[in-house]
Amino acid sequence: MKKIFTLLFVLSYCSGITFAQSAWKIANPKPTYLGLSSVCGTDANHIWIGGANGTLLHTDDGGATGSTITTGTDLYLNAAYFLNSNYGWIVGENGTFKFTRNGGVNWNDYSSMTDDITHTVYETLHSISFSSPTNGWMVGNGGLIFRVSAYDPSIGYTLTKWWPGTGVTNNDLYGVYSVDSLIVYAVGITGTIIKTTNGLDWNLLSTSITDNIMSVWFVGPTIGYICTDAGKIYKTTDGGATWYVKLAVADYLTSIRFATALVGYACGGMGLVLKTTDGGENWNPLTTNVTEDLNSIYSADVNNVCAVGLVGQIIKSTDGGSTWVSLRKGVTNNINGLAMPGSNYGWAVGDNGTILFSQTNGSSWFPETSGTEYNLTGISFPDTYHGWVVGQKGFISRTSDRTNWIAQTSGSLKDLAGVSFADTSHGWTVGADGTILATNNGGALWSMQVSGTPNYLYAIKMKNTTKGWAVGDQGTILYTSDGGAHWLTQTAPNTNPLFGISVLDGNHIWVCGAPGTLFSTTDGGSHWNNVNVPTSEVLFSVCFVSTTTGYVAGTGGVVYKTTDAGTTWTNVGNGIGIKLSTCYFFDANNGLVAGDFGAILGTTTGGVVGISDLKQNLLPSEFKLMQNYPNPFNPSTVINYKLSKTANVNIKVYDILGREVATLVNEEKSAGTYNVRFNAAGLPSGVYIYRIIAGDFVESKKMILLK
Repeated sequence: MKKIFTLLFVLSYCSGITFAQSAWKIANPKPTYLGLSSVCGTDANHIWIGGANGTLLHTDDGGATGSTITTGTDLYLNAAYFLNSNYGWIVGENGTFKFTRNGGVNWNDYSSMTDDITHTVYETLHSISFSSPTNGWMVGNGGLIFRVSAYDPSIGYTLTKWWPGTGVTNNDLYGVYSVDSLIVYAVGITGTIIKTTNGLDWNLLSTSITDNIMSVWFVGPTIGYICTDAGKIYKTTDGGATWYVKLAVADYLTSIRFATALVGYACGGMGLVLKTTDGGENWNPLTTNVTEDLNSIYSADVNNVCAVGLVGQIIKSTDGGSTWVSLRKGVTNNINGLAMPGSNYGWAVGDNGTILFSQTNGSSWFPETSGTEYNLTGISFPDTYHGWVVGQKGFISRTSDRTNWIAQTSGSLKDLAGVSFADTSHGWTVGADGTILATNNGGALWSMQVSGTPNYLYAIKMKNTTKGWAVGDQGTILYTSDGGAHWLTQTAPNTNPLFGISVLDGNHIWVCGAPGTLFSTTDGGSHWNNVNVPTSEVLFSVCFVSTTTGYVAGTGGVVYKTTDAGTTWTNVGNGIGIKLSTCYFFDANNGLVAGDFGAILGTTTGGVVGISDLKQNLLPSEFKLMQNYPNPFNPSTVINYKLSKTANVNIKVYDILGREVATLVNEEKSAGTYNVRFNAAGLPSGVYIYRIIAGDFVESKKMILLK
């Protein structure tokens, strides 16, 4: 006999409501650079999209305009389902489970319903399906199943729950489809398909399928479809008793949906969208012109289709997939440098020759033509008209009118990483093998200077035409007081690589690097001191606006702020989630950070939302292991975790047979939010388990490697 737990949701705005507001606003790409996992709608105009860091996007006009709905969580949202413009559900990692009846203005948080009195079960929920406003189903890891029914506006919903281990399967469930109030199908890992015909008792269907089943859709009680991570689409005509392969492609498939009994769509890796017009007997690939993996697809009817995926990709078709348009606007190449010379003007540079221009202090950005496909890694503007960018293979380019860029001859084929101009004539650039080039005529002629080191130099900052500093590998810190005629080595506290530099005046200087490295000096570098930043992330950029207030940014989306010269630090980057290569702050509160996937974000509050949010950022309230992202992945993925107090942390990865394949973390860490990257380049496709042991806290999660 199955163990069932039933209770009432009491919808009250006096409890369980979260009011949240992000301290960081995405300026590029728009609407987001974050991974998107779910798309649903009530028609072709009203669409909701969920994804990483609690992202929930909404449009009432088919994507012509849109808005971000505050969800009150920074956890990954795997599925959203709206019955109409007011009533909706969101579910996701670590038991995230919320309901709104006013379009997301307020949310009732029922995530605590994923645990009971005797034990805590924060199982990730993956999918939602409603056959009517009073009959809905949600499924997740460990065979977790919810049924939502019997809605009364004055009382709430009745919730029936099958706990992990008490239903018909313990396997993770990725998809669910409710045909009606009685007939429901759910699918998951290693070919799992379960079915109920009375809304109460579940049966495991016997099949020969061994792939992970990612999505399920039925066009009646007996005719249905599933898609798998091995690129297969199966069809049944007898209610799941038998399944027939109708398609096999090289890329994995993530989502399937039918608009009618004959017309259906599926999506998957590398921008793949498939269409059938004969009830799934034959499937044809559609030309989407995107390469991002697509995670979910929604068809309002046979013509209006929307799919979403990684790096904020949103594509839409209004002609049945013949043509597609991307609703994501902006550049997605990695951003490597920022320059904000004043008067609202700013520039950003990045991979593949990316140059972006802003005349709104960074709130909006527009591409400029660089004339190269080299990665651009450094930028310097001594005023709002004259600027230089540098990059691979000795590339240097200049503008004197904010718009047109003209390549200059550097005389070197070494990769260049940093550049600094003291005025419109005097400039320096540094790069591979200790390269330092200098000009005194605006770049018309560049000449080599002797650095005295073979180490890669990543950054340079000149205070004026004579005094400056450069930093690089092996803890290299170089100093000149004569415009580079002589470069002297200053002694760093250790030999960690250094990537960023901030020069406030001739005495106060900061340099940052890996792992979590920050050095400071108050005497121009005669003495350098180690500054303790509570992170092991690689710090690529540092910016101090006064002798006491400064920021560092780096991998994992960390942005740390100090207001006491580095004695204490606050992580104000929670929710950003990607590698940050550069940061720039105008003052103590207003600034920008930028990094992977073209992400440029701005804050006007120093990254702090309010007193309550600051307390939350300072110290997580509990230990948590997050679901890895992306998932499935190839070949690398990021695992986030939270510590509410200092603990010895051990994170290991195992294959499905329990054999250890990697140790990711094995050290003591203080309270805070962390992430670690797992690279599975040398491992075969399959399901892997990652486990954290932090003091008495132990938790494991599954992830899927697809090659």
